[in-house]
Amino acid sequence: MPPSPSTGVHAALSEGFAVLASGNHEQAAQVGLQLVTLYPEEPGVWHFSGVTELSRSNIEQATTLLERALSLDPNNVAYHLDHARCCLAAGSRNDALRSLDRAARLGIESTKLLNEIGVLYGLCEYQEKAAPFLERAVQADPRPEYLYNLGAAQRMLGEIAGAEDSFSRVIAVNPFNCRTHFLRSNLRKYTPDDNHIEEIEGLLNEGKVNWRGEVLLHYAVGKEHEDIGNYKASFNHIQAAAQTKKRNTQYTVDKDLKVINRIIEKLDKKSEHVGAPSDEPIFIMGLPRSGTTLVERIVGSHSDVVALGELSAFGLELQHAIRKKTNKQLNQLDLIDRSLEVDFRRLGEVYLSRARLRNMKQRKFIDKMPMNYLYCGLIHAAIPNSRMIVLRRHPMASCYAMFKMNFEGAYPFSYDLEDLGRYYVAFHQLIEHWKKVLGDEIYEIHYEDLIADQERQTRRLIDFCGLDWEDACLDFHKNSAASSTASALQVRQPIYSSSVDLWRNFEDQLQPLADILRQGGIEF
Repeated sequence: MPPSPSTGVHAALSEGFAVLASGNHEQAAQVGLQLVTLYPEEPGVWHFSGVTELSRSNIEQATTLLERALSLDPNNVAYHLDHARCCLAAGSRNDALRSLDRAARLGIESTKLLNEIGVLYGLCEYQEKAAPFLERAVQADPRPEYLYNLGAAQRMLGEIAGAEDSFSRVIAVNPFNCRTHFLRSNLRKYTPDDNHIEEIEGLLNEGKVNWRGEVLLHYAVGKEHEDIGNYKASFNHIQAAAQTKKRNTQYTVDKDLKVINRIIEKLDKKSEHVGAPSDEPIFIMGLPRSGTTLVERIVGSHSDVVALGELSAFGLELQHAIRKKTNKQLNQLDLIDRSLEVDFRRLGEVYLSRARLRNMKQRKFIDKMPMNYLYCGLIHAAIPNSRMIVLRRHPMASCYAMFKMNFEGAYPFSYDLEDLGRYYVAFHQLIEHWKKVLGDEIYEIHYEDLIADQERQTRRLIDFCGLDWEDACLDFHKNSAASSTASALQVRQPIYSSSVDLWRNFEDQLQPLADILRQGGIEF
């Protein structure tokens, strides 16, 4: 006969969480299985088992276990938060928001949970909901972790002074918090009399940070050198960051080029499938730093449109549909080969259910996942009445803007000028392919044209989206909605042209990139 819950379960759970914290996920999973067998009426054991499966990326199983815990204890805030994590991992933001809203209604006093719900609302791109919880956490306990999270939310909300204060308070406690230095340096344009160059270069010279920290510090100080016109020093720091990241990243650009070439080969004609009939989605795509956030802000300022950020839903649902149909583990090339076998109407409907917000009042929504350019043909097959907008930018400006930016877990081709050039050529070929296959289904807009003739280009853009004209689209910088991209601060300013030719300050250093682009047939 098992010990009673009052004498055994709490000790067993403490031991189980200790095993999980040690990183032994397999053993923790076995402990979880034993506990739910011994104590099936105890919600804590189902919660523990669910958290363990989440740590092993068994998302469906984790969700089921956590829902069982919630059925036994529906008023447990921590259970709702972990359920929200599962939903986010599955790409279901609406379900995550539902769990977070339920947790919020229960009333949260724990500082740790206040911070956690704020972070999770932020991951759902609801900074407006995130910030009050993070502020309460900081008021109760101004530890660096909580201040950093608050500063990140303030940055996305455009509260620059607040973000700078939060980040500076973090650095005052821990000068070697490199990520905070990086974010603070990107908050605004610094001047010769107001910058952190000496401070950051001093940290680099001490040699006390790991390679990841060095990367962030080099990017940070490189950006501030650029701000004040020290272009040689700026490039040297950016190149040092890129080279360090390249050395520590297992990546070859040839894999990405094979994927793009296979897409061009296999998806060579307009689909005849009958997809979901909705005209709600507006897909804005293109290489990062090419103006996608600016266009999102312009279109999203329309009263009939809501911008939902960079959604991973289409790619995730496409892969799920292919793997469910084949029931096999497939590599990227196999996924492309089998992509035309899915039920496109079903794919479109599932995507729409995942993407659109609950109780959405607007008629249309924006999905600004940049790399949706890989899926244009499949998006058209799944949702033929959607709008697809592709951003283009001067190739040198586009590549340099990527080269000087630190991306987390994405765009690994951007850390080497040769990789960048080769990828840009392939991207160009893919977009030309989509234009040939899909014709007017794709609207191509050039960043430089938008900067040079804002009203004319904006009117064309709004017309393509099937919307009536609204003057608010010209005053996009007055839009107070949060933005979670690297351009979160720039889009709060009126259109400016200072970044159009910025790359020319580095023309000599970028000559190898220019040579590769020209060899690939890219003229500029």
